[in-house]
Amino acid sequence: MRTTDDPTAPTPEPAARRRSRYKTRAAIQQLMDEHGSQRRRFCGHTTGGSVQVRHTPGAGGLRGVQRCGSVWLCPTCAATIGQHRADELSKALDTWRADPSHDVVMLTLTMRHHQGHTLAQVRDAYRSAWRAVTSGRAWTRTREAAGVVGYTRSTELTVGANGWHLHAHVLLFLDRPHALTRLAVEAFAMSAFDRWAAKLVAAGLPRPIASSGGLDLRAIREGGADGLATYLVKMAAAADDATGWVEEDSHRLPRAGEPGRTAGQQLATEAVRADLKAGRRENRTMWQVISDYLAHGEVSDRDIWREYEAIIPGTQMLVWSRGLRAAIAALTEDLPAAELTDQQVVDRDREGTTLGMLDATAYGHALRVAPDVIADVVTAAGAATPAEALVGVQAVLARYNERLDAEAAPQYLRLHLDTDPARIHRLDEGFRRLEREHATT
Repeated sequence: MRTTDDPTAPTPEPAARRRSRYKTRAAIQQLMDEHGSQRRRFCGHTTGGSVQVRHTPGAGGLRGVQRCGSVWLCPTCAATIGQHRADELSKALDTWRADPSHDVVMLTLTMRHHQGHTLAQVRDAYRSAWRAVTSGRAWTRTREAAGVVGYTRSTELTVGANGWHLHAHVLLFLDRPHALTRLAVEAFAMSAFDRWAAKLVAAGLPRPIASSGGLDLRAIREGGADGLATYLVKMAAAADDATGWVEEDSHRLPRAGEPGRTAGQQLATEAVRADLKAGRRENRTMWQVISDYLAHGEVSDRDIWREYEAIIPGTQMLVWSRGLRAAIAALTEDLPAAELTDQQVVDRDREGTTLGMLDATAYGHALRVAPDVIADVVTAAGAATPAEALVGVQAVLARYNERLDAEAAPQYLRLHLDTDPARIHRLDEGFRRLEREHATT
């Protein structure tokens, strides 16, 4: 809901989230030591020349800035990558479920752990347990019996009083040309859980308990006017059990009645957009940990972040099983068969209109001292039309320059949008040339 009559005004919630992400990224960069990733250290900084402000309805952007592509450690790249993955996954879900003989089931596997387990131990146990789930004769036999064509697996991480917690959200794509019994699906889930649990024990973790949050299995179906309907079988205690998936990390299945969103969009957001979630009770996401540290300076939070920063890179947030993506891509033009890497997602150049250019020096200063202003520029650039976007961006820059005037800052630090068509055209041509050269190397 808009809070003003200004058509260029962004909705408050997304604008506030973007400001928070930009400020958090800047703070993380200041915390990095000399051994930290240079790509992450300079994420958002200019590539050397002017910065273009770009308009696409609902998605303003900047061209000519570096992006690190870290889905785990950079809040701005995490949002960009997460939204791209969620968009693709929602298209896959809606395409698959359009066939009456198809179903999607969500399987969640969790682990038990304690404070003494390091993140490296938990991560390695998670990886080996998942390999055990998807290998061997039991996997092949129960997969065929349950009609599982393929799956996607998303990984989420929280930390709390009992230490590090990784869990897998697995979307199972089912083909049911014949009547598929509930028992076959339950047998598949229990077989997967048994292999998962046994491998966790072998890795030195306590055995998870299926009836106490270790296993959750739900069917995802459209239910007419009621939206998402069904609950296949929840192999856990009540929904508010302390260790249950629903409550532990404040996750939920999509509710009925969320206007303007398909079931696939709701479920994909739930499965992939970890950056939009918050932990419950003692559990926190890593974005909450770093925010708490920046707000309160607790050394324990800094140490948690340092451990996470050292161990988590290299873990894939979303994995498609072999052949699934290609099979769904053959059914729709909306899903490309080839999957982009995280770096390719943040580096891709979307179609849009260049509103103008910002001076590199003034932009760099604003990014360091007022990253929320740059976030507001991006938000304003995503207005409904280029004209509205231009008005919104100019308003953001005017407010920022008034602050600089009050501080008697040097004139060269003021942000002005250069809208000269000839200069914009030359810069556009330069970017296109670089993109062509990059595509051929």
